[in-house]
Amino acid sequence: MLTAVYPGTFDPPTVGHVDIAQRCAAFFQKLYIGVGINSLKSNPVFSPEERVAMLRRVFGQHPKIEVVAFEGLLVDFVEEHAIRTIIRSVRTSGDIDFEISQASLNRRMTGVETFWISAKPEYRDLSSTLVQEIGRGGRSLENFVPKEIQQEVEQRLAGK
Repeated sequence: MLTAVYPGTFDPPTVGHVDIAQRCAAFFQKLYIGVGINSLKSNPVFSPEERVAMLRRVFGQHPKIEVVAFEGLLVDFVEEHAIRTIIRSVRTSGDIDFEISQASLNRRMTGVETFWISAKPEYRDLSSTLVQEIGRGGRSLENFVPKEIQQEVEQRLAGK
């Protein structure tokens, strides 16, 4: 089975994340959306369980997508699930050097390949950090997060 993982912290999930996942699901028989529990990122807005639940609401019963949380190294998750491809999105040229380095390390450790997919132009400036800043300012997140989770994200970020 041609299986891939699209990993990230997704704190919170954005419409850019959803777009990447939907586009990639067209090329794989199964796509894991791996919600990473990253000990280096302190003070997450949403717990890993909340992020998994939000992504599951967004993707509903999509036949090719499974949302899971993982802790530790991505390569361990990849080996455990017999995944041969990691999906990474690239928004700007600044992302590329980091992603090339990560892909090289992952390939050396497990042989897994990394596929990069370019963010659509309308999502290039979009990030979870930007969404957090906009939401903390009390602004609408209508164009930034999926409608299925918009109210929940806005309320959390506005401190309501």
